[in-house]
Amino acid sequence: MTDTLTNLATDDLLPLALTDDPDGPTLAIRTLLPGTPAQIWPWLVEPDRLHLWSPSVPNRVLDSVGPATAWESPDSETVDGEVISLDPPRELVQRWASSLLRWTIAAASEDNGDASVLVLEHKLEPSNADQASMMAAGWHLCLAVLYSHLDGHPVDRVVGEDALLHGWSELNDRYARLLEA
Repeated sequence: MTDTLTNLATDDLLPLALTDDPDGPTLAIRTLLPGTPAQIWPWLVEPDRLHLWSPSVPNRVLDSVGPATAWESPDSETVDGEVISLDPPRELVQRWASSLLRWTIAAASEDNGDASVLVLEHKLEPSNADQASMMAAGWHLCLAVLYSHLDGHPVDRVVGEDALLHGWSELNDRYARLLEA
């Protein structure tokens, strides 16, 4: 049994950057997670773990290059995706529908013990550049759930409408202001 994630509207915002590339903007989000890269890696590639925190759950372990399908919930439509490249336990590059995601994991400084830095680069379509704050707010919630699991305090997955109950709207507003600055 897991607990429910509290409202995260007042959490510190995650460090992020929005770069404007010729083929569309890239939202880069950085967070510190408990655990080594090898301990975090399965949470990025195994469906049984992804369904506990991720907005997208694949139909297979993402341990090889090639196609995959994914869903947000068992009753939702699937989307096509693929693993483009991987270098376990340091980097995973994948595509879900039109979204390109690059995950990198590196050991944090010795001051942070057995923690790791996770960076997610989410390539947005040029027409979706105005959605960067919405994506940041959604990833903020998902990464908070991932953190809780890695820290030994599992909480319920937060996706779709449930995000509104956990501060998504307020986080969206705060990330929008941050990105405008």
